[in-house]
Amino acid sequence: MAHQGADAIDAGKKLNDNQNIGLRQGNRVLAIEGRAPIGMQDTLFLNTSQLQQRSYVLEFIPGYIQRHGLQAWLIDKYLNQHVQLSLADTGLYQFAVQSDAASAASDRFMIVFQQDMSGPVPVQFTSVNGTCDQKAVSVKWSVAGQINIRDYAVEFSTDGRVFAEAGIVPTQAQQAGNYLFVHTNSNGGNGYYRVRSNGSNGETLYSEVVFVPACHFKTQITVHPNPVINAIMQVHLENVPEGIYRLQLFNAEGKTVWKGSVTHSGGTRMYKVSVDQILASGQYVLRITQHDGQQQSIPLLFR
Repeated sequence: MAHQGADAIDAGKKLNDNQNIGLRQGNRVLAIEGRAPIGMQDTLFLNTSQLQQRSYVLEFIPGYIQRHGLQAWLIDKYLNQHVQLSLADTGLYQFAVQSDAASAASDRFMIVFQQDMSGPVPVQFTSVNGTCDQKAVSVKWSVAGQINIRDYAVEFSTDGRVFAEAGIVPTQAQQAGNYLFVHTNSNGGNGYYRVRSNGSNGETLYSEVVFVPACHFKTQITVHPNPVINAIMQVHLENVPEGIYRLQLFNAEGKTVWKGSVTHSGGTRMYKVSVDQILASGQYVLRITQHDGQQQSIPLLFR
């Protein structure tokens, strides 16, 4: 059991009249504990107080402490349970306070870190970064010492906490190399990315998390071909929101000669639209009204 003890860089916990949780060091309860990086057999002593007879959930959100072989265990002394915690994803532990006073003991929980260096580190992430262009987000990473890695999974999150797999990239033959994954369904907003190596033996290792600010995608609506042949138009919606887009065709005198619509699912798509009536050859204007009321007029020549 190793700890650095309370000192000037720690922040004391100000207890309130309701339920409390903090970190215990000696006779002090801390809200923040300044310490060296987590190492072998380090222990975090949780301190709870004024718990009521009800169910609770402890939420653990690790941040940049994952290392090869490092494990974290939650010790519940009341139930005599040892539960392994993930150092890559948010973990939850449900418990209950009962009529037995020991179930509400202030020192019921602690987190113990253990280091297992029985095997070599399967890969080292030397760099990870993400950039955005008008079409997608490009995630690039470099590795060294690649040993028995099956593939890499790129994971995406909108909040930096809950990640989902965005795609898989196979490994290269050499031990060192550069990789690229293009995320075309990033939704254009702020995004967080990380890379997970998948070993042949099932072992996984995560890169650091990188933040990619919102992409500013080019949005436009175009019609092809122009001139329009056989009264068939191809309406191209590029990076525009989902919704119903109403089409209205005017002749040279400004009279409406045709109306239609397309229901767009969002993003970029092309819709083939047929004008279901006979039109004389000549100049026309297609007015496209978006779901929010914005309008765009496109001059067209019908033949």
